[in-house]
Amino acid sequence: MVDVLRIGYGEASFLLGSVVSLASVAGYFIWARALKRGNSFALLSLVALVYVGRFAAMALARTSSQLLPMSILSGLANAGCDLVPLFCMIALSDAFSFSLAIGLHWTLFGIRGVAGPSIGTFLYSTGALSLNGIFWLIAALLAFGSCMMMLFARRAFPRPSLTTRL
Repeated sequence: MVDVLRIGYGEASFLLGSVVSLASVAGYFIWARALKRGNSFALLSLVALVYVGRFAAMALARTSSQLLPMSILSGLANAGCDLVPLFCMIALSDAFSFSLAIGLHWTLFGIRGVAGPSIGTFLYSTGALSLNGIFWLIAALLAFGSCMMMLFARRAFPRPSLTTRL
């Protein structure tokens, strides 16, 4: 943001710190309310679509004020990514396999966290894709994943209540 959009570090810190944090707090309330009412797998697809919006907003931004939607969507998506996968795993697991499912989830999340930026940096540094091209690639992959999750969500799964104890 500082190098490409030529905004100051203070402005970038405000957008990535304060705005994202406030949106995350609001996001926890929004996702918890939605989980109480809806299919957790359909909501996981919606979380991916919010991430699509985040990366599209990053690709389209040309000024710091245009990064405000990206910051808000980042907070909402981060909160959804914290809550919704847990409910999907609860719906698919019994009490004994839940710990295995949560361990697998966070392991894959960590691998993605290492591999994703490395692949993006490689594509950018070799000139294969511009920075905006990388954002659009990420958005396209997330949109594809969201469509796949929507198909998966059509299956009938038990819906855990918010009072489920493990």
